[in-house]
Amino acid sequence: MIILTKKQFFTFQLIVFCSISVNVLPKMNSGTNKMEMTGQFWMSRLPDDISLANLNIPGTHNSAARYELFPKTAICQSLSLTAQLRAGVRFFDIRCRHKKDLFFIFHGPINQHLSFDQVLGHMISFLTQNNQETLIMSIKEEHISKQTTRPFMETLHSYINQNETYWYTKQKIPNLGIVRGKIVLLRRFFHLTR
Repeated sequence: MIILTKKQFFTFQLIVFCSISVNVLPKMNSGTNKMEMTGQFWMSRLPDDISLANLNIPGTHNSAARYELFPKTAICQSLSLTAQLRAGVRFFDIRCRHKKDLFFIFHGPINQHLSFDQVLGHMISFLTQNNQETLIMSIKEEHISKQTTRPFMETLHSYINQNETYWYTKQKIPNLGIVRGKIVLLRRFFHLTR
């Protein structure tokens, strides 16, 4: 799990959001070396020894926010998570409401009609079919927890433990080769122990 200070986090967010791309990544030209990168497979052509810190990674803000009660209040994305993955997005901003010791996707108080299990299902399915790719997931606790018996972090650990081979949770920014086929966890919540 990568833990950043507020300053580091906001710098990272600025870099990620400046490189947002919801469309297929463009062709890259390097002199006479031409390399066409398709959205779904673009990381597969990068060397294993490159650090994630040296990549411009396309990402989306509030990645699963597709529903709202009133116009222009909560929708941040028009594409589903699967469509974003196919388009080349690799950084996902996931906002989880902790309810009954499970996670549900919310934007503020607005339910996005998606469980964290469903989010993981889309991502793990993608990684199973595209094991040379890597996903970065920023997880933030959203809205007010309800009917819980354990802290947010314990519930997150229960999700990670169910599919631990798909997660990278170390406090070190890895090289791409180490995390191919994995979800790199970027934590955006305080870890309070009981």
